[in-house]
Amino acid sequence: MVDPNEGSSLNFIPATVVNGVKHANITHKDVTPEIGYWQMAVICSVLSSIPSLDVIEGFLRRIWQSYSIDKINLGLDRLSKLGSTLGIPIKTDRYTKEKRMVKYARLLIDMALDAPCSNFINFINDQEVVIRVLVSCEWKLVKCIHCKMFGHLESDYREKNKTKLVWKPVQHKELAQTIPTQAEKAEGISQQAALCSIAEHMDVPWCVLGDFNSALYLGDRIGGNDIQDFEIKPFADCINTYELQELRYLGLYFT
Repeated sequence: MVDPNEGSSLNFIPATVVNGVKHANITHKDVTPEIGYWQMAVICSVLSSIPSLDVIEGFLRRIWQSYSIDKINLGLDRLSKLGSTLGIPIKTDRYTKEKRMVKYARLLIDMALDAPCSNFINFINDQEVVIRVLVSCEWKLVKCIHCKMFGHLESDYREKNKTKLVWKPVQHKELAQTIPTQAEKAEGISQQAALCSIAEHMDVPWCVLGDFNSALYLGDRIGGNDIQDFEIKPFADCINTYELQELRYLGLYFT
């Protein structure tokens, strides 16, 4: 960030509009103060190092001690005109003021939040030639054109492609089939066969209700002859094969 206590103050100078594009008008009067300096400037090339201007100044002073190296005065009017094409110029930084960074000038410019930050500045020199200078914004506020908010681009808008979840009740198809109940043991076997036939085509949760006239465990019969394994095996195999579970009856037993 530009330090307002170390830079030079700038002024707003209205730009010239040509075909809807702002142009800074740089006159001969604006460049005259710099002409005398650059006529006496020393141009050197340093290889394998990037020394600061203080180091170069010290080197030159040791060689030409009888000559004083003048401080470089920056053309503030020119910077004010250039900055006014983007917004209201406020300050330069210290290095721009002292012209220690000759590659570019660094300005603090007051701009509207929704104002576009151009990547270049056009100015008309004293020869009436339009020159384009590249601009780099250190802090460029971005705006999402989708939600009209600042701080992110449309490509980063999280709500744009967000999937909205809607609870939709599951429609279960109810299946019911009645098998006639018979008291005879032989008929009970046919019921088991019918139950197995239904289970082979069942792919949803299901419940089986009824009297199958068949014991499932050896201790299911109270009184009478003991239950033999061959009596419960067919029904038990059917229950196990189709993963059914018995809900045990609680209370009194009636026979």
